[in-house]
Formats: sequence, structure tokens, C-alpha cells
Amino acid sequence: MKWIEVRAAYEEKEGFLIAELVADAFFDAGLSGVAIYDGLIQEEDDWADGALPEDGPPHVDGYFPEDGGFSRRLSDLEKRLAKLEGDTGARIALQHHCRDESEWAEAWKRHFHPMRIGKHLVVKPTWEGFEARPDDVILEIDPGMAFGTGSHATTALCLELIEKHVLGGESFLDIGCGSGILMIAAVKLGARRLTGVDKDPVALEVARKTLIQNRIDPAIFFLFAGNLAEGVSETFDMVVSNILTDVIVNFVPAIPGLLKPGGIFICSGMIDKNTHRVEREIKALGMTILGMPEKEGWVAIAAQR
Repeated sequence: MKWIEVRAAYEEKEGFLIAELVADAFFDAGLSGVAIYDGLIQEEDDWADGALPEDGPPHVDGYFPEDGGFSRRLSDLEKRLAKLEGDTGARIALQHHCRDESEWAEAWKRHFHPMRIGKHLVVKPTWEGFEARPDDVILEIDPGMAFGTGSHATTALCLELIEKHVLGGESFLDIGCGSGILMIAAVKLGARRLTGVDKDPVALEVARKTLIQNRIDPAIFFLFAGNLAEGVSETFDMVVSNILTDVIVNFVPAIPGLLKPGGIFICSGMIDKNTHRVEREIKALGMTILGMPEKEGWVAIAAQR
């Protein structure tokens, strides 16, 4: 299958906020595999996020399938970015080219290597061997077109908080499940039932395959396509979401209705200067902040109902 790789570059001085807004426009326009390359992960040893070495200005990448709807989708994206430029004064340069899925996958394989996260978690590609320690919890990932390998700070922060707060037996909801890495970590740490939602059908298929690759019983996980938590009617012991600040702020009011009493909410994807917006919304709901770890300018929050 062929994909159209789309890149929106912006000036470094415009920073994290523009990156988030551009990524949001990518998601709204229906792109898959959306990722921000902000210049924080540049050393060769850190290329395990699956990207080729990223020189030049910071940018956001995403992918359209090469099909009859591409021109319409690209036009929609161009309009969204033009409006963003008008609203913010930012300068955004858009380019695209065709890329074969096998070529894209091989790029991941050259630069994605095992990494340790937290106390016991190890994220490793399916194609590499690894000599595990007795207490290692191995997460095997072959993410393809879905976001989430653990190397980006936002995913690593989520994994660390999941490791800290999963005690065993939890029901677990991942909003925007991507590659499924957070669900895999949760169940291998002791969660008993998993639900994942994502509006990207490519991500859902990757998550399903990755869960099975990690020998997770299909009877204990459920994946479905949806916009955030719309369509979720039950409550959970833990709800996790690694997405954009504006999106988190918008759906935080729904979180108490998704959590059992005493349940834990974990969110990531916020740059440090925007964290107060999410923190304020969470506290306004009467929830208790349990921790706000930071990594490379990104922040995650753990809160309890």
C-alpha cells in the first residue's frame, strides 16, 4: 500500500504551541501516524521514535492513504493550516510525497531499538532480540503507521505513571490508543480488562495486532473507533490519554463519569507552559492531583477521583 507523507514545517521560535495546533489540524483532516518532531530528540541513540534523523526546522508529519480521496483531504488540510496562519501569524510550509508502506516500515526498523522506561518496563521492537532481566516487563512493539513507541517523552511519561499506579486487577481505558503500547503495559503490570478507542482505523488495527503479538488474550480487550470517549458507557479503574492539550481540556469534564470512585486518570501530551490549563480543569472537578512529572519540556498528570 502507498501512503502520502505530509510535512508541515514551522519556525523554531514559534515553538510547542504551534506544533500542537498543527498536529491538531492534521488529526482533524484525517491523517494517520501524526508525530511532532520538535528538535528535542536529535541524538542518534535517541532515534528510537522511528523517525529518520530529523534535520532542519521543527515540523509535524502525518500520512494519507493514496486513494481517490487524497486531493480532497489535502485541500481540507491546506485550508485548516491557512486559517491557523491567519489566527496566529505563524508561517507554515507544507510539502508532501508518496512513500511505500514497506519503505516507511524499514525506516522504523533502522532506528528503533530496545529502551528501558521506568523501573521495569522495556520497550523493544519485534525484530530485535533482548537479554531480559528477571524483573523486566517486556513490551514488544512494531508500530507501523500508529503513534507510540515509548521513545517520545509524552509516551514515556504515561508508561512511568501506569507502572506506578497499576496495582493489579484494574479495568483500563485508553483514549486515543495509537499503537496500543499503554494498554500492553497496563495488562502486563496486572490490569485485567482493556478498552481502547481511537478515531484512526489504522491505529486500531495496529493496536489489535500488537496486543496479540504480546500474547494478550483477545477476550480481555476491546477496541473500537470513536471520537475521544464518545460511546463509552461504562466506568473504569484507570483512564489514560496521551493526546494534545486542547483536546484534553475539552474532554476532562467527562472524566469523572468514566472513572469508578477512587479511580486514576493519567494524561500526557502537554508542554509545561500549558499544563496549568489541564491542572485547573482537573481540580475544578474535585479530583486530587497525585503527580505531575516532567520530561524534556513535556508534562503528564496523574489524578484521582
